Amino acid sequence: INLLDVLDVGSSEERLTALRSARDEVLHCAQSELRINTGRVLLQIMKELVRSQSDPRRQLELAHDFRTAATGKPRVIRSQLKHYHLLEMPEAWNQIIFDDHVHDANTKGRKSPTHLIMDAWIKGIRTLTVIYYNHVRQAAAAELLEAAEIMGVEARIGIEFSARFRGRYVQLIWSPRGFSGPQEYTQFLSQPEVSRLMAEGREVSEYQQRYVFQILDAFNR
Repeated sequence: INLLDVLDVGSSEERLTALRSARDEVLHCAQSELRINTGRVLLQIMKELVRSQSDPRRQLELAHDFRTAATGKPRVIRSQLKHYHLLEMPEAWNQIIFDDHVHDANTKGRKSPTHLIMDAWIKGIRTLTVIYYNHVRQAAAAELLEAAEIMGVEARIGIEFSARFRGRYVQLIWSPRGFSGPQEYTQFLSQPEVSRLMAEGREVSEYQQRYVFQILDAFNR
């Protein structure tokens, strides 16, 4: 439970360490023909345990469910998958499930990059595109891509720009590809041309933020 708490309140290094530990724990907890599905169920129950900290009775019920699910018995796992509205995934982990437009806490989402990746794995998503507005910070990109590497999720980063076209704004999403890992992507962001583009993007985001607050101030006055 403490490991999952860290996914939202810890530093990026602490979140990644927690994710590795949680993944190793649930995947090695039971030797079953439904090993990955068992891991998905166990992580989901752990999340419910965290959410139920103010309800000791509910936590006891969930602890019982966790212990039962840890056996990896197919009947139990399939029952829990159905209970949490999760589809059973092939143990070869070769399903075609993707989400091409999601946000983490660095834009308008609620979850840290690590937490977002963990939830995607629980849902059975193999390919995920996380969208950032105007720019992406190296630290955010590094955490997202490393978390994806830990969980075996293919994560892509898309940067959404607003461009003028025939007197109006259109939204374009730039999603660079072809990197071998998180370190290569952060090196790409460090290139002078890309770094300048990200700096301009930050200025745009700051301008948009000031504009929104000015609108709110005018409305309030």
